[in-house]
Amino acid sequence: MNPPPAIPTPRAQRWKDFRLQALPLIAFAAVVAVIAYMWNRNLGASTFVGEVESVQENVASPKPGQLVDLTIDDFQSVKAGEILARVITTDPKVIEASLAVIRAEVELLKTGMDPILNQHRDAVNYQQLRLSWLVQRVDLAGARVRLQFAENELERVAKLFEEKIVPRGISQGPNQNVVTGYEVALRDRDALRIEVGEGANVVSEI
Repeated sequence: MNPPPAIPTPRAQRWKDFRLQALPLIAFAAVVAVIAYMWNRNLGASTFVGEVESVQENVASPKPGQLVDLTIDDFQSVKAGEILARVITTDPKVIEASLAVIRAEVELLKTGMDPILNQHRDAVNYQQLRLSWLVQRVDLAGARVRLQFAENELERVAKLFEEKIVPRGISQGPNQNVVTGYEVALRDRDALRIEVGEGANVVSEI
C-alpha cells in the first residue's frame, strides 16, 4: 500500500514558524554584534599612561605689523610652506593718518546730515500727528452715528413705555428689579454722549 502524499506546508505557516523560532535568534545575534562593535570602537580604558613629544617652532615677521587671516586652529598640524596667516606691515603713522581722515569725513557727513535728518524727523512727526488726528476724527464720527442710533432707540422705547405696552420694571422679589429696555437705552445714550464729548475734546486739542 502506497503512503499518502505529503501535505504541503503553506508559505504563511512557514513564515510564521521562521518568525517565531529563527527571527528572535537572528535579532539577538545582530544586537550582540552591534554592541560588541560599538564597545571595541568607542569605549576604552578609563586610564591611559603615555608620553607625547611636541615639536614647537617659532614663527616671526621681519617687520612689525598686524596679524590677519589666521587660517589654523590650536594644536593643528601644518606642513612646510603652508600659509598660516598674513601680516600687514603698514607704517603705524600712515594708518593713524588714514583713520584721522576717515574720522574727519564721518564728522563732516554727520554735520551735513543733521539738518536733513531733523527736517525729515519733523515731517514724520507731523504726518504721525496728522494721522492720529484723522483717526480720532473717524472715531468721533462713528461715535456720533452710534449716539444718533442710541437716541432713536431711547425715543422708541420711551414711546412704548408711555403707551404702557412695555412695563418699566418687573419686581422679582424684595429689593430686586429687572433692568428694562428703557434703562438700557438710557444708559447707552448717556455713555455715547460722554464718548462723543471726550472725542471732540481730543480732536480739538490735536
